[in-house]
Amino acid sequence: MAGKVMDLTGHKFGKLTVLKLAYTKNGNAYWHCICECGANKIIKARYMKNGRTKSCGCYFSEIKARDMAILGKKNATHGDSRVGKRSRLYSLWVPMIQQCENKNTTNYMNYGGRGISVCPEWHNYMVFKEWALSNGYADNLSVDRIDVNGNYCPENCRWTTMKEQNNNKRNNLFITINGETKTAAEWADKNGIPRTAVYARLERGMDAIIAVTKPVAVYGGKL
Repeated sequence: MAGKVMDLTGHKFGKLTVLKLAYTKNGNAYWHCICECGANKIIKARYMKNGRTKSCGCYFSEIKARDMAILGKKNATHGDSRVGKRSRLYSLWVPMIQQCENKNTTNYMNYGGRGISVCPEWHNYMVFKEWALSNGYADNLSVDRIDVNGNYCPENCRWTTMKEQNNNKRNNLFITINGETKTAAEWADKNGIPRTAVYARLERGMDAIIAVTKPVAVYGGKL
């Protein structure tokens, strides 16, 4: 696989400069990059090549700051953000933006800190709302990224239940053992451990490496 990876070392994509190959997974190459703002991120090669990812997330923060006055006027007219009457959809939109762009937000390291961003058009709440209502939004659903390492954008998002989201996150949990990176499900298959057993272990808080390598007891006991 390594021989088939195009060497991107030294290449520049937007604000990103590629430093070295991080790892490959399912035919995709992930690269260590440094952003012009000084942040280091691991980013999928395809996202840089197709222009989806141009920075560590700071690029969209700059766009937001530049357009705040315009977007503020547009978003103020929808009525969904009124004090005491904030809509559920608006309450989902705000943290989506914040966790990707506000470094002071509790979840920032799990989103913006990993290079995950919100597409420029979704900085306008009305554009996001139109997409949501046209793509199955309901009050019991939440926005879910199909590729958990990808950005918030129409082609990578859908509306799902919390149970479906938890399954998506669980199935896409990457674990590195002796330099080899696989999802929890793939490690389970490789080691002959039922996926259900691995998932049960992870839900109990067991260390991820132990969860995918410890043999299942033959006679009773916990998985």
